[in-house]
Amino acid sequence: MNTVHQTPDSVALKQLRLAVTEETTLQHLVSHFEKRRLMNYTELLDPTRALVAESVADTALANVYRVELLNRHSVAVKCVKHNTPYKRLKRAARELDCWLSHKHENILPVLGFAVVGTNLAMVSPWMNNGHVTDYVATNPNCDRLTLCVQLAKAVAYLHENSVVHGDIKGPNVLVSDQGAIQVTDFGVSIMDHQEIEFSVTSSGRGTQRWQAPEILLGQSDSTKRADVYALSMTMIEIYTGEQPYGSTNWLQIMIPVLSGQLRPSRPIRLPIDENGNGVWKLMNYCWMANPSERPTSTRVYEWLLYYSSMRATA
Repeated sequence: MNTVHQTPDSVALKQLRLAVTEETTLQHLVSHFEKRRLMNYTELLDPTRALVAESVADTALANVYRVELLNRHSVAVKCVKHNTPYKRLKRAARELDCWLSHKHENILPVLGFAVVGTNLAMVSPWMNNGHVTDYVATNPNCDRLTLCVQLAKAVAYLHENSVVHGDIKGPNVLVSDQGAIQVTDFGVSIMDHQEIEFSVTSSGRGTQRWQAPEILLGQSDSTKRADVYALSMTMIEIYTGEQPYGSTNWLQIMIPVLSGQLRPSRPIRLPIDENGNGVWKLMNYCWMANPSERPTSTRVYEWLLYYSSMRATA
């Protein structure tokens, strides 16, 4: 009779797996993440200051607050939104699971979690520089190509680990005190292997100006090639300091964008030289209408790294 050998690590991993159902309680999730050695910040939040101010980021899926700990250090606390308590817990657990499973120098680290009312909140470092669009606006002489290299490196890492981010855009790309890219927000990400089992659910979608045409047309769910499209749109943000297509009303440009007739104009800050031309050509490949014609995120990273190194030796 054939037997499957189980190592101590595989047994421990199996024991840590948790199936989230409508019967799953907040305490079940707290216990699960504590067993995975994720820090519980609940008692470290200053009760006189926690979540009393307006959120610093308010989206359809979540609120993000700047919160002081008892030691007066600031952290970001993210609370998922949903009218149904079960789905609210499920979304929070799903995102926290994906976030916790991936560590990279250009991905914002998750510090832990906190129980806020009946919610499972996510705790991460507070980034004083804000998101990358704010950063380039307040630091006009920053190295934009290096920021693009770091962003592509983070996306390539996720893809190599079978994760589709699903919502790459400037507001989800923060900048550390050292000026390094920190990708965040895994609320709609798709991951092949998770430590928590979930019932089949819609992972949600990204944001229109950054979304690939095949997603907007309902022809596809989020994919790695769609991430590459969004990556190039975020590169436009880094070079222009504005969202793709600027302040133009989306409804006015939606049809030509979907048909492939309209793409962003070349940024003024992109140098007109061999390297600048190469970066611009790469961007155009990234937003090809046919997903199969777009390069992989790894190739995007390799080319951006090449142009960066060539610039350094010029």
